[in-house]
Amino acid sequence: MKEDDLKIQLLNFLLKKTTKWVFLASEVPFLSMSRFIDLCAGTTRRTYAFEVKSDKDSLVRLNGQLKDMLQSFDYVIVVTTEKHVKNVLKNTPKKVGVYISNGIHLKVLRKPKLNEKLNSISVLSFILKSELIKAYRSLLPNLNINAFEVRKIIAKNINQKEIVKLKRIALKNKYERRTEVFLKEIGNKITGDDLEILRSDFPINLKIAE
Repeated sequence: MKEDDLKIQLLNFLLKKTTKWVFLASEVPFLSMSRFIDLCAGTTRRTYAFEVKSDKDSLVRLNGQLKDMLQSFDYVIVVTTEKHVKNVLKNTPKKVGVYISNGIHLKVLRKPKLNEKLNSISVLSFILKSELIKAYRSLLPNLNINAFEVRKIIAKNINQKEIVKLKRIALKNKYERRTEVFLKEIGNKITGDDLEILRSDFPINLKIAE
């Protein structure tokens, strides 16, 4: 199966599970554009990262991808096919969920477990430097520092619970409009064209406060 086919199956699965998603997004950059998440989703309380591995994909980089996702997301799930499923189950952390496609539907082989050990600096990578400076200017005596240094100072001075909340709000504000358009457009069946909506670069300002 192709990656887009697996993504469409995953979206169908998620929308049947609940309609309370506040954002859905595809090919989401993080860690200063060094990684891209195949699909991410969020409710008002939790965020989910999905790594999709189709028949044509290699698993060589999977552990590194999952390690980075586990630093930033509450739940991490691999979505794959029969070709890769044995290796995925064997070689990935037990807290990572595993969903398998039978060509038509997805089946849960291993449920994801809540990831309680997040990295605050990684979590803050979803928020623009300019927004962080605006919100935490009093913590930053020198504004002529790079984004990593800004995040490091904030991570040291702000509790992680607040940082995780800021990330959820930032992702919601960035992707909720495209999610609304996507949900209005899909009708009874999600298509490749619908999937493109989640990849589109809608002109939404990234904010960290409602």
